[in-house]
This record gives sequence, structure tokens and C-alpha cells, in this order.
Amino acid sequence: MALLKDIKLKNGVVTNYHRIDNVTIEVNNKIKIQVLSYLSKEEREREINYNDIVKRTRNYEETTSEELKLIQNRLEIFIDKRNYELDYNPSINVQNAYEYLKELDDFKDAESDE
Repeated sequence: MALLKDIKLKNGVVTNYHRIDNVTIEVNNKIKIQVLSYLSKEEREREINYNDIVKRTRNYEETTSEELKLIQNRLEIFIDKRNYELDYNPSINVQNAYEYLKELDDFKDAESDE
């Protein structure tokens, strides 16, 4: 799951694909939501593909010469990382963390990408 919305960063870069990387719960205190923002959904898909190839090589599974070349050259994608905090809520999960994000000005009117 992710949120789709053009967000222009302070450096002028426009990101469009935003996903929750982790939710940290400090019981009876607060919740931190870390969001990774990519230039596009395609950039996130490139990252997933790259990580899959790396995992397969570490497990000694078959890979093509093209895939090996890809991981030798390393993946370069732009990712912006931001953290959001909210008051403790014992019912928080990733799904309603996305709903919380959509209430913030940053993500107002964002579309869900499931």
C-alpha cells in the first residue's frame, strides 16, 4: 500500500509515491510513522526488483547475467525520508496509519495505491 500525490520538497524535487516504512509504538506515549517518498511508483518497483535480485544472489539462487550486472552497478534512486508523530493509540496498525497520514496537510487528497 502507498499514497499517490505530487509533493514538492524544499529542494524542488517532486515526489509522487509515498509508503510507510515503519511504525514505532512507544506504549502509552506516542507513535512514530516513518514515510519514504519516491519520485514515482516505477522507482519503488525498481527498488523492489533490485532487492529481490540481491536476495536471490545471497540465497545462491539462479540469476541472469543482466541481473548480476544490475546489482554490481548498484541501484540509485531518490528517496526522501520523513517522520510523523501522533499520540499513542492502542489500535494503530499500518492500515489506519495510512488513514492518519491522509488527514495531514502533506497528504490531503492523496489517492491510495493498494
